[in-house]
Amino acid sequence: MSAFKRWWLPLTLSLLIHVVLLAANIITLPDWSTPETKVLQTKLLTKANKAKLLQSDPVKVAAQLAIKPDPAEGMAASEPAASERAASDIARTQHASHRNNRPARDQQAASLGNEHAASIGALARGASTEVPKIKPEASASQPSSKPDKPADKPADKPSNGKLANYGDSFPRAGTAKYQMLKGPEMTQRWEITGEGYRIVMGGSLFNKSIRWESRGRIGKDGILPDKFAEYRDEKTEPKYAAAIDYAQKVIHYGSPDDPKEVALESDTQDLLTWGYQLAAQLEPGQSFDLQLVFRNKVYPVRFVADREEVIEVPAGKIRTAHVRGQVVGGSRRFDVWLDLDHFNYPVRIVGTNDEGQPVDLVLLGLKFGDQVVYQYRAMLETGRDNK
Repeated sequence: MSAFKRWWLPLTLSLLIHVVLLAANIITLPDWSTPETKVLQTKLLTKANKAKLLQSDPVKVAAQLAIKPDPAEGMAASEPAASERAASDIARTQHASHRNNRPARDQQAASLGNEHAASIGALARGASTEVPKIKPEASASQPSSKPDKPADKPADKPSNGKLANYGDSFPRAGTAKYQMLKGPEMTQRWEITGEGYRIVMGGSLFNKSIRWESRGRIGKDGILPDKFAEYRDEKTEPKYAAAIDYAQKVIHYGSPDDPKEVALESDTQDLLTWGYQLAAQLEPGQSFDLQLVFRNKVYPVRFVADREEVIEVPAGKIRTAHVRGQVVGGSRRFDVWLDLDHFNYPVRIVGTNDEGQPVDLVLLGLKFGDQVVYQYRAMLETGRDNK
């Protein structure tokens, strides 16, 4: 009997046994692409500072909408009088006393929404939502009431303390690297200006790519997304899109081929903004309601932050606030870990997609402007993190 014949039967039996065990979930294959996240310490969260975001200038926003309308949003050129009225209305609402004063928030959003309401129909017609490549070094040099003072050179080692150079204001630009569960490395870039914010995030694997873009404004109550889009494989038309009409209090969302709409009932955020919004509204032990829109779903979620956890991710050991979210009336959960020493920046995000499959992002590296917060090999190579 040949050597092949002697080993053929036991090899076949072994293969069949392993297939049965895998199918029954008795054994599992290792997940080589997902870094492990360890919780090293847990205690009650009793103290946390809110991340302060640069608010949008209502006069600049109104003037921008009137003078330079965005054809991607199907807006007609507004007359100067309308712009002045919008600016005046927004300015008056800046004096509202608390974020729970929803009428004041709705008044502010509606006055601007009359000029800036987007529709998913415009996105479906192939209107461009291309966001220019963000250059953190350029944005970091823009004047503000509290100018940033970037470090002369990136730190050689990750910083475990607060970045005094940025004072108490969230950095106006930066870059983060994440690892996606069973997926590619993702690069996220953000920019905050007087007109509003832009966040771009994307990655590719095996000739397949995905890119998310979010644009909007920042008010006294945090982030006000106007438009969100998801692109696949470098296509110019979005696979999914969302647009929030604050004037009519409605959210347009879903596939451009099958648009949907739902009433705008509470603070609404998209895939890229909800972590930042929680960072700006963090209150230990208090609940916070958000309406999350992503692809073909809109989720009412109640978040609460009551744990302080030291976690270990690829970026390092980080002291975080674990903010746990539960879909109201459902079983889905959305969790985020916020870096308590660096403006509550999201360092891990966990949730589920439309198919109920887990979505898990863990931080690999982080830069505020040109300053390295958590070192990552690609982030130290010139230009690598801007591609």
